[in-house]
Amino acid sequence: MAINMTLYDMFFPQMCPYCGELTGKTVESCSDCAEMLKKTKLYSQRLGNGVEVVSAFPYENAFRLALVNYKYNDHMQFFKPFSLTLQRVISEAYADVKFDLFTTVPASNKLSSERYDQVDKFTKRTAKLCRVDYDIVLEKLKDGTPQHELSAKQRRINVIGLFALKHDRNVSGKSVLLFDDTVTTGSTLLACSDILKSSGVSKICCVTLFHRDLKN
Repeated sequence: MAINMTLYDMFFPQMCPYCGELTGKTVESCSDCAEMLKKTKLYSQRLGNGVEVVSAFPYENAFRLALVNYKYNDHMQFFKPFSLTLQRVISEAYADVKFDLFTTVPASNKLSSERYDQVDKFTKRTAKLCRVDYDIVLEKLKDGTPQHELSAKQRRINVIGLFALKHDRNVSGKSVLLFDDTVTTGSTLLACSDILKSSGVSKICCVTLFHRDLKN
């Protein structure tokens, strides 16, 4: 059977994020890794403000390598299978919630100018798959030390005053799902969800691809 390939697919061929096998089409994973995904249960935890965060996979082993390759080794085609994963997670974890808006933790200004925004890419595609409006309603006011370089205590301090609602955005009364790639200490999601709560959203939930236990 012939496979229709775009120019994008020629430069960034579709492959399994977890083992690198070429798939030739957009799927969550290859058939060999599908069993690994099937055995991995969704993980739910709550931030300090009570907001729920649901994640697909633990940040370890093949899952960790997939994110590293996506963010730092130019495997940008992974945003497609990641979007399928997130669509599945949302349909399972938030089946009873009707979201008005999908949004993301804003990228650093430096990242926005130098590289593609990885979270924006898979969130935008997930919104299209789920037929929900997508908009980046938060902004990062300054670029400080990247969170992954800091301790848990330093991360909590680092996000103070770091984000704000864009002056021309109105989220009052909306049900919002906030996306990020990974939840580690929860500091970034906590800061962003606090802003959305104070801006009058009717409901705020979070979803990430990968997780670490917030107690760690």
